[in-house]
Amino acid sequence: MKIIHIFRFLLLLIGLSSTQYATAANESNCFAQNDCQFHTVVQPELMAAGNNYPAGIVPNAAVSHPNGKTYFFVGDKYYRFDYQKNQVDKVGRTSVDGWRGLPAKINAAIMHPNGKAYFFVGSKYYRFDFQKDQVDKIGKIGIDGWRGLPAYIDAAVKHPNGKTYFFVGNKYYRFDFFQDQVDKVGIIGTDGWRGLPTNINAAIKHPNGKTYFFVSNYYCRFDFRKDQVDKIGKTGIDGWRGLSY
Repeated sequence: MKIIHIFRFLLLLIGLSSTQYATAANESNCFAQNDCQFHTVVQPELMAAGNNYPAGIVPNAAVSHPNGKTYFFVGDKYYRFDYQKNQVDKVGRTSVDGWRGLPAKINAAIMHPNGKAYFFVGSKYYRFDFQKDQVDKIGKIGIDGWRGLPAYIDAAVKHPNGKTYFFVGNKYYRFDFFQDQVDKVGIIGTDGWRGLPTNINAAIKHPNGKTYFFVSNYYCRFDFRKDQVDKIGKTGIDGWRGLSY
């Protein structure tokens, strides 16, 4: 405690403002928070005012479609991202312009090895059949499948190890499809997923083999070979063109 007071006094002596001190304090303590890169790089920009570029959207969920495109869900809308064009090529209304039977405000989504997509909303899941082009089942998470998962999932992504990781707050739940249940619960940034922040909004695996995690209107790119985040960017500005208001 005395060290903190001395540090603050020295900062005041050299003329740092209270805002600068708060940023410096965050940077000095971030190593204990396991998401240092996010705190030191992203947070100052989140607090900055007067940005003269469009704000990136904050996706609620994302899923890869069999057509090779990725769909980002935001409220009652979806944004279809085309990797060849490297931009959004369509914006539509969920359950109106496709995705029949899905509700608005999806929490997370994932492709199942059975070829169907599962959308998680609160304590329920909606199973989407691409051949029927509609939802074909609604169930309770942990009761009608997905044993061991909690409700209100933030994001989900399939790992190269064949398992799917579900993110909830500062935790992740690893789901094993062979066992048909969660086989591990860990802390993000401590028990793996180095460099990721907590409270993730959405996640999607890119054709380049890396996974992008969306947090607020930023993204964190995770490299599985390095086993850590290797880039942080502004959604719609530093990639993901068209994912902006």
